[in-house]
Amino acid sequence: MQLGTLSTLGAGLLFLGASGAATAAAQQVPGPAQPDQAVNPNAPERLTRPPSIKRFVEAVYPAEAEAQHLTATVVLQLDISETGAVSNVIVLHPVGHGFDEAAVAALKEFEFEPAEIEGKPAPVRITYNYNFVLRAAEPPSQAERSALEGPINFTGTLRERGTRRPLPGVEVTLPELGLTATASEAGQFSFREVPIGRVRVVIVASGYERFETDEDIAAGQQTKVTYYVMSQLFSQYETVIRGVKPRKEVTETTLSIEEVQRIPGTLGDSLKVVQNLPGVARPPFNGGAIIIRGTNANDSGIYLDGERIPLLYHFGGLTAVYNSDLLDAVDFLPGNYSVYYGDQIGGVVDVRSRAPRVDGFHGYANLNLIDASLELEGPLAKNLSVAFAVRRSYVDAILNLTGLASNFNVAPRYLDSQLKLEWRASTHHTFTLLALTDDDRLELVIDRPANNDPSVAGNFNLHTGFTQFRLRHVYKNGPLRIDTVGLIGPSEISAEVGSDRALHVYNHEYNLRSTADYEVAPWLAGAVGLDVVYQRARVEANLERPPREGEPQIPGVLRPKIKIDKDLQYYFPSAWAELRLKPLPGLLVIPGIRSESYKYTDQTQPDRTLNPRLGIRYALTERVSLKGGVGLNHGPAQQAEPTTEFGNPDIRARRSVQTSLGTEVQVTPEIFGRLEGFYNRLSE
Repeated sequence: MQLGTLSTLGAGLLFLGASGAATAAAQQVPGPAQPDQAVNPNAPERLTRPPSIKRFVEAVYPAEAEAQHLTATVVLQLDISETGAVSNVIVLHPVGHGFDEAAVAALKEFEFEPAEIEGKPAPVRITYNYNFVLRAAEPPSQAERSALEGPINFTGTLRERGTRRPLPGVEVTLPELGLTATASEAGQFSFREVPIGRVRVVIVASGYERFETDEDIAAGQQTKVTYYVMSQLFSQYETVIRGVKPRKEVTETTLSIEEVQRIPGTLGDSLKVVQNLPGVARPPFNGGAIIIRGTNANDSGIYLDGERIPLLYHFGGLTAVYNSDLLDAVDFLPGNYSVYYGDQIGGVVDVRSRAPRVDGFHGYANLNLIDASLELEGPLAKNLSVAFAVRRSYVDAILNLTGLASNFNVAPRYLDSQLKLEWRASTHHTFTLLALTDDDRLELVIDRPANNDPSVAGNFNLHTGFTQFRLRHVYKNGPLRIDTVGLIGPSEISAEVGSDRALHVYNHEYNLRSTADYEVAPWLAGAVGLDVVYQRARVEANLERPPREGEPQIPGVLRPKIKIDKDLQYYFPSAWAELRLKPLPGLLVIPGIRSESYKYTDQTQPDRTLNPRLGIRYALTERVSLKGGVGLNHGPAQQAEPTTEFGNPDIRARRSVQTSLGTEVQVTPEIFGRLEGFYNRLSE
């Protein structure tokens, strides 16, 4: 998640100089001084202010390098304390010729405005590029340049490669002439009276790869150029600052979308990587659900920004129901998760959407062999931005247009769209409106009756769809964060098998979730929350009655049919509380408790459960951690289980005792290992 870039300050010497360009992939520096940042488990820790240079120290240009006219970029790792002091400097990529020693000596004298996470100073670790650039002479002042009567004969525009975003404030240098220009807000720069002939152009910017090229300046002509500078995102010279979310889960895998998009086999859909995570399987027939650690597909929770969505994938698992380009990260919690999550006995996949871009309007149109999609986003006003995306498959349309439909038995179709508005009302208040919809249809033509049931003939039609409207308010003020979201929306499941079997479920959902986090002290933080789920469904069915508990399994054609047409209601209120304790350096203890209730239409007495959970992590070293957890989970009855026609209205919630123990090892910044054993005891 890109949170900010370090500002670059530089100073020049008479004939030579050194300038610093800071780039960072920041992580919390372990140690007793590290504060605990308590936030909503659904949202990452936000770097509210990146570190910025308060005092820049010019490095001494090595005499040997000066004599040989050498330039260099020294890549270093800095530890910056919560006071802004540089506590440690390590050269990551030595270049020799005295550059390494000069850069280290200068950086030890640097002073920074400290980074802030959720408004509080915090230690960070960054990667800093110190650039040594020879300069032929001290460039003239801007006033002197403006006084020149000569025309502008070299002008251009700087843009980010891949996004075409303008790059304001970036310096363009002609080192052999001692000339420097700074790009405007539109990324434009210009030079006056550049001598005729070939000139060397150098661009060094924080967050971007060094750019060098030659230009030929002709007499009586104005040379116009556009330079596309490559961002260093996701390279070893990363230029974005990342705030690392403090651990609140025993086992959690968080993948940023930048990381996911680099994984082969996702076909451009970032959420397909979930299928490849440890402990995840797919149900038969390549459906749109997932199985986590062997539990039923309906036993796990699929979330978007902390609120459930019915499905993660369209029919066949070809693509996700939410546009990947509008996502920020994916959190995967296979078990022993926080009491923030409930009403399930399996795992959790929580997909986090990102805020719409505010640096101008952006978008794309995509057409491939399966579907077509469109995405647009940008600012509507100073503190208001919007993002919109729509996608539709057209396999069915192609079959109909080409006249090949009669040769195919299957005609699938899916459609999804998303609209997100974000209003940053003030430094403390943010409002978000999110609307999303999904519509999947599948038709299977049955040419002949089934062997075991002659009544099954004709067509098999399946339709699933949902629409959700979410209004969210986030209040942040120092150590306090309150996150409240309300959700309403309909959903539908319809299935028709042959001529006399059908199921139609029309559901309306009304949810409310509110969470409050507060940091009492660096070693103590707490969170409380309230979740309310209310569903009102209309069920129309003409199906064989499934066997009840204790009854033998018999073929469907021999079971009696049931025809129902009724309204059902489900009401699941929950409340929870959690502490995050750091009694010793490196030790994190997370006790929590969650109370859940389940109320159904035909139920005679509500079902209530209490779910205590405990998670522990201990950092043996900076690279090795031990972890363990134990917790009680309950899941309500599913689908038609609590009805008099198809099940038992007084059925009790399913029960799960989850335990796990393991270790994590950060071998290198790029290589991470995990060894974990788990046991999930299921019972009714």
